[in-house]
Amino acid sequence: PYRDFELALPIGGRRDGLTRRRLMDFAERVGLPQAAAERALGLTIDVAGGMVDAVQAGESPWRGTARDDLVRALQFRLTQLA
Repeated sequence: PYRDFELALPIGGRRDGLTRRRLMDFAERVGLPQAAAERALGLTIDVAGGMVDAVQAGESPWRGTARDDLVRALQFRLTQLA
């Protein structure tokens, strides 16, 4: 809805293109065990998936195109994290 697709803080030196591989590489660089990183990503995907359902059901302050854009953005990010 805000048309700002960059992250607030860089992860691994990047503010865009957040993928599962990049997050796992970052977790390794900061010493987070792989199993913990996988659990955190799994939880994130589960919660965000629920957000998509909630937004589609109308549980968002945005309507019309703004809501549709939010759903598309969430779905895209979920695809990148899967």
